[in-house]
Amino acid sequence: MTDAAQRSKVDSLPVAMMMANTGAASASEDSSDLTAAMIGGQEWRGETPVRGPQTPIVQMATSGTTGKPKAVVHPLAYAAGWQSYVELALAPGEQYWCGADPGWAYGLYTLMVGPLAAGIPSIFTWGTFKPELTWRVLSELGVSDYAAAPTALRALRGCDPGVELPALQRISTAGEPLTP
Repeated sequence: MTDAAQRSKVDSLPVAMMMANTGAASASEDSSDLTAAMIGGQEWRGETPVRGPQTPIVQMATSGTTGKPKAVVHPLAYAAGWQSYVELALAPGEQYWCGADPGWAYGLYTLMVGPLAAGIPSIFTWGTFKPELTWRVLSELGVSDYAAAPTALRALRGCDPGVELPALQRISTAGEPLTP
């Protein structure tokens, strides 16, 4: 699944494509419009899929930090762990934002899977990381809990516009050592 702006990156892959209608560009004739499919699609009436904690939910590539990169299948049980992480870390009414890219495991689980499993709203921004925009989102949306990679936190420190963040209570991070 992709949006029209990212389509060229995956056009050569032998997969079925669904296009998210973002208004950024129109879907080509050989694509399906995700919005239209969701509105006009038929209810699933097939076999009940495999269920249980070891049911595969996503396959991701490792970064290769411990050897050559390899594909790793993540089971449904991962969702329970991230659900607990979000539920134990956040209180009702707080503003949660994970600025990590969902193409990486940390972003996928802290931005999407954990909050969805817990039923907790999560701020989702679009586009590449920009320190100036991040400071603005943290301030204007009153983010109380921010999750990001150490690289992003270092970039924020190097671009401190002096914005007040009275709502920010907690920062969480993963994936690499955090600069003291």
